[in-house]
Amino acid sequence: MSQSLQGRKVVMAVWGSLRHDARVLRAATTVHEAGAELVVVAASWRAEELGEHRDERGFRVVTVARPTPWKEMNRQPGLWAAIKRAFELLPSGIGFMRAMRRERADLYHAHDIQALPWTWLAARGRPYIYDAHEISTDGTAYTRIARFVSRLESFF
Repeated sequence: MSQSLQGRKVVMAVWGSLRHDARVLRAATTVHEAGAELVVVAASWRAEELGEHRDERGFRVVTVARPTPWKEMNRQPGLWAAIKRAFELLPSGIGFMRAMRRERADLYHAHDIQALPWTWLAARGRPYIYDAHEISTDGTAYTRIARFVSRLESFF
């Protein structure tokens, strides 16, 4: 693995806070230690996380703004609220994608379904990886949209 990543630029994308995501931190550390120039692009609603910094492990982290998740606002979406929410998320998604595009990486890595479309757009024909292995549509908010999520994953 290290020979193939040596000297390459990799962007990892996570639609959420990097602060408590051990899975992404482990993957980022592994890629960085393999010799890649690594940038993790995250999206958070917490103002104190926004901006750019160098992680203690040595890779760069760029965190862009996104709207507060519904569960944090104690709201359940109806159809109209879901449509409105899609329009609220669009500027955040575009900012997320632009932060990735600015890096002009050799490889892009989406860590969750929410990051996948934006990562695909940012990659512009370059290789990308999607490994949201933790997603389960059983017993979660994704239960109602499992078929859509499955089709989205198949498309990308």
